[in-house]
Amino acid sequence: MSEHGDITDARLLAYADGQLPEDERADIERYLAANPDKAEEVARWQRQNEAISALYPSVANDRLPDRLQPQRIARGIAANNNSRLAQIAAALVLVVLGGIVGWTGRDAVTPAEAASDRLIDSAVIAHALYVRENRHAVEVAATDREHLISWLSNRVTQRPT
Repeated sequence: MSEHGDITDARLLAYADGQLPEDERADIERYLAANPDKAEEVARWQRQNEAISALYPSVANDRLPDRLQPQRIARGIAANNNSRLAQIAAALVLVVLGGIVGWTGRDAVTPAEAASDRLIDSAVIAHALYVRENRHAVEVAATDREHLISWLSNRVTQRPT
């Protein structure tokens, strides 16, 4: 290493945290001996680290709670994904069943024949009944009862009894 040329704050912080290898520590210590301002700053960082360690003891050897175990978290995520897929599949099945029921039951809700179609059919039947006659039923006088009965019987294909 060059003489104090590549000493950065990141390396100084690593030194204060005790995370530098021995060969690099010696270079940093020479740099700090030559720069008392930086040495004082690094000493403050080290005191700060000691205070934090005193307030919050290391949890490195503590047992991780069960709810934070990575395997348990992974199983929960997988179960949630499977549950979501099942919900999506159920929704699709319900949509398809609803479509099938709606399509097959559409005639039960709506009449097969519209009222206008029935009216048109009645008009066509009435027209077929009266159109062939030269002398229509409305033109038959009330006194000509026999002619009216005979005419209607011929039209509805029944004979008078």
